[in-house]
Amino acid sequence: MPTKYNRLMSRVEVTPDMHERIMNTIRKADLHTTDKPAQPNRWLARYRKYAFAAATLLVLLGGVLIAYQNQNQNHQSETTPSVATMNPADPPTGAEGPMAPQNDMRVESKRGNVEGDKDASSSMSIEGTDEPQMNTFDASAVQTLQQLQDTVGFNVKTVQALPFKGEQPMYTAIGGTLAQIQYTGNDGTDMLTFRMSAESGDNSGDYTNYADVRTVQINGYDVILKGSNAKYQLASWQQDGYSYSIKLINGVTEQQMQNMIQSVQ
Repeated sequence: MPTKYNRLMSRVEVTPDMHERIMNTIRKADLHTTDKPAQPNRWLARYRKYAFAAATLLVLLGGVLIAYQNQNQNHQSETTPSVATMNPADPPTGAEGPMAPQNDMRVESKRGNVEGDKDASSSMSIEGTDEPQMNTFDASAVQTLQQLQDTVGFNVKTVQALPFKGEQPMYTAIGGTLAQIQYTGNDGTDMLTFRMSAESGDNSGDYTNYADVRTVQINGYDVILKGSNAKYQLASWQQDGYSYSIKLINGVTEQQMQNMIQSVQ
């Protein structure tokens, strides 16, 4: 098996020009003098042949050194990746491989919450809002007051004193137990919703946060008035085992609300 030295030596090549320079150097090193008869120099005669061999060896060693350096440089260039060969599109890697996007799960979770909220809103009233909100579930429209009474199972009262001139009222039974009558103004800008039910509690379905809330006595019953800026849009009360409420789109004064409540019969 060839040794590392032999492999390096096989790469060394002495050109004719190099050989000529070496020989000229050796010739110039001749120590004979011309002013005196030539005297045999035993030391020079003995070691002249070795000088040529030493000079040749120096040239060979220089060539070996150059070849060795070139070989190391080639080896480093082959084993070191260049910047140009790197793929800039490769994603950064972590301890466990390429880093995957982290927002997929968050997006999916958010979508699920929105859908859940939508479903919940279809079966619940909206609380804490500034705009009037009305709840209506399982509503069934009927043509006459008598049909409404037959549906809910009790005699339904009506509002006699409206704050506007209205059209033919609309009758609706909600859940089979709540009677609703809607009065609409002739110009379509006013509406009054009257509700009556045989259950206790506020049946208005309006959970708006009104700025002005007060309780007044009307016909001997406590009536809760709600509105803002001295205008009231909602009234609710309990009377003789029934729950009542009046809801208006446009607010009215306390006296106007009182007149409507007193006209319910």
